[in-house]
Amino acid sequence: MSRRPARGGRGRRRGSAPAPVGAVVALSLIGVTLVGVFGAAVWQQQTRVQIDRETLCPKAGPSALTVILVDATDGMSAVQRTAIETRLDEVVTRLREYEEVQVYSIEAGASLLKPDFRVCRPKSPDNVNDWTGNKNLARLQFEEVFRPRLRKVLEDAMNRPASNASPIMEAVQQVVVGAFQKADVGAGAGGLPKRLVIVSDMLEHGKGGSHYAGVPDFAAFRETQAYRSLKADMDGIVVEVLYLLRPEAHAVQGTTAHLNFWKAYFETDQNARMPGAIPIEG
Repeated sequence: MSRRPARGGRGRRRGSAPAPVGAVVALSLIGVTLVGVFGAAVWQQQTRVQIDRETLCPKAGPSALTVILVDATDGMSAVQRTAIETRLDEVVTRLREYEEVQVYSIEAGASLLKPDFRVCRPKSPDNVNDWTGNKNLARLQFEEVFRPRLRKVLEDAMNRPASNASPIMEAVQQVVVGAFQKADVGAGAGGLPKRLVIVSDMLEHGKGGSHYAGVPDFAAFRETQAYRSLKADMDGIVVEVLYLLRPEAHAVQGTTAHLNFWKAYFETDQNARMPGAIPIEG
């Protein structure tokens, strides 16, 4: 008797059940996410700014340069020091990420001024990536390293002993050559954004003459040998003056002529820009 043929279904091997579609999608998303995080980490590592530990500045150079020139040759009152500290805190707040700050003190008889201090504003914690960065480290660098170090140097600069000379023009020239022009050479084409903050009564008493005798006429001063020897190329530099007012110098400082002289001094041939001055009373 012949056998009945086997049913076709029984002759096939039983295969594994297909995976649920949701699980496949979830695994795919996880894989894409991991690849993305890994890729971001690699990119972050490759593009990470190399920082000098001492200055907190990028080894490739800063993003901008601010120089604070402090003239304490005639001293400051406690009220003026407090006001200056507040204003300089505002300057610090406006700094760009990785902008360099250099602090100089005006010294009578100095052949070449050197910075008391230089440091760069570290990366803002708000701009640190949660996946690839360290917000706590960035905050620590800014709040416990950058700000305290800068404040201490500024306090020391404002508390220097008084002097019989106040060579403001010489100091500006030295800072322009030693800081700004040097930074521009290192920055290549286009240079850096540059700002000069002068903390001073602006009462020149040096090679540029003496403002204690009265406000000089700029047109006449421009024709002197002193002017020709003191000017420098300040192209692109924005000059901000924290203007220390002195009761004994009211005859000079009490009119617009004094600041107009300085505006002409900075802008006429040296090509800087002086938007104005902030009076510091006390």
